[in-house]
Formats: sequence, C-alpha cells, structure tokens
Amino acid sequence: MPSSRLAFAAAATALLLAFVPAADAKKAKLPKCSAPAATLKVSTARIRVFTLHSKLYSCWRPTQRVTLLFPTMSSEHGRLSDTAPPLIVGHYVGFATSWLFDPDGQSDQVFSMNVRYGRSVHRVAPRPDAAADTDIPAFVMDNRGSLAFIQELDLGGGGPCPEGDNIRAAVIAVDRAGTRTLDCDSGDEPAGQGIASLTLAGHVVSWQHRGAAASATLG
Repeated sequence: MPSSRLAFAAAATALLLAFVPAADAKKAKLPKCSAPAATLKVSTARIRVFTLHSKLYSCWRPTQRVTLLFPTMSSEHGRLSDTAPPLIVGHYVGFATSWLFDPDGQSDQVFSMNVRYGRSVHRVAPRPDAAADTDIPAFVMDNRGSLAFIQELDLGGGGPCPEGDNIRAAVIAVDRAGTRTLDCDSGDEPAGQGIASLTLAGHVVSWQHRGAAASATLG
C-alpha cells in the first residue's frame, strides 16, 4: 500500500476524531426542533433526528433541546453514512459517517450521543485495514450508548484482525471497557459463512459466523 495513502488516511482519522459535536453546537446558531425545512431521519416520542442545511441534528422533545451531531455533507468531515442509518435507543442517538478519498478509499466512523443532555458518549474511527480503509456497513447500539459494528476489511485483512488472504470482516464493540475486537474472519470460511447479520437484544450483541450464532455482552 503506498505510504502516501496511509498517511492520508491517518490524517483523515485524526481530523475526524478532533470533531466534538457538543462543542460545535455551542458556537453555532441552532435550529428549532420543528424547523420546517428539515429532513427527518428517524424519530421517537422523545427524540427527533433531522438534517438541515447539510448538518445532522437531534432534538430532545420534552425540553426542545437541539444538539448539532455532525456536518454531514462537508468534504472536510465526511457525510452521513448511506449504508448504516441513524438509530435511537432510549436517550441515545447513534450514527455513522463516511469519507471517500484517493479515489476509492473509505474512512468511516461511528458515534453515540446522549441527546437528553447533549453529550458525546462514544466516537470511534476503526483501525485501518491493509488497504488503509475503514468501512462500517452496519452497527447496533444499546440503551447506554454502547456500540457494536461490523468492519469490512480489504481481502488482506489487517486493522483489528491479522493480515491474511480472504479475511473480510470483524465485529468490534465500543463500551465502558473501551474498544475491543469480538470476532474476525479467519480467511478459510466456506462461501457465504463469513461474519454477517449483526443484531442486538438488550445488551447482548449477536452475529452469524460459519453458519452459527455468536454473541457477546456490551458493558
């Protein structure tokens, strides 16, 4: 992998992780919860998540508190993921972002926010794989803001997994214990039996691997 692309990916990750949604919200004039031009992404009785003028916001309906979550269309900060839509669980909103570069590189991140209080809980940029990419096609979140996600890997593996032929995916948890790898493809799975189908029940995250269910508990 060319060193220039690795350096570019590292710089992109550092820049994206420097973004703090709650701090930026204090500097910007926030829209109202019922802004008429907003595009609704997902909602519950207490939370509304919407985009307006290329930014992602949440509204805590009981107090009308609006929090800037992310500048979704900026070339500097990436955009809201097209493959992993925002989630609401309890007081928390989870969302993923994606930044394309070089020209087929991809740098994804996943976030969780306590929108009742406008506080960031987790924001994670996975370790780049052998192709210097971080690709998050799916994630889940529990009612404490803990996350788990599938990271797709280049065929050479790398990132959270060993390097090796046909290592295509990993399952990563992000909770009070930190960021940890729950599972990796080994590279010798039969066709169609790699890591897939991420789900969550309570605090137990489950997925399929080699045709069988695997699971772990988020802390």
